[in-house]
Amino acid sequence: MHESAIIQLGTDCLIAGNTSFSTSHVHKIIDLDTGERLNPAGDIIVGNHVWISADASLWPGAVIGNDSVVGKGSYVSKEFPANCIIVGAPARVVRERITWEG
Repeated sequence: MHESAIIQLGTDCLIAGNTSFSTSHVHKIIDLDTGERLNPAGDIIVGNHVWISADASLWPGAVIGNDSVVGKGSYVSKEFPANCIIVGAPARVVRERITWEG
């Protein structure tokens, strides 16, 4: 059964090459005790004026606030606030209260 989710991109975003967006992990991982799926599908929401650098991967549950920057090769799978620099795998905030011009 195919799971549906959305990818929502804000206005004035810069998305570099080889960036990937995946709303599902495709292969289900199930908890044997509860039968619960541990890696469900989920939406990806990108705010306005967000710069996503090359080779970044956005996964279910990724939410990036307005005016933020995602660093090269970052793995984003949770919610991040506006006006921050997000880097790493898994992604984390390394700087707050920023904006960018391009």
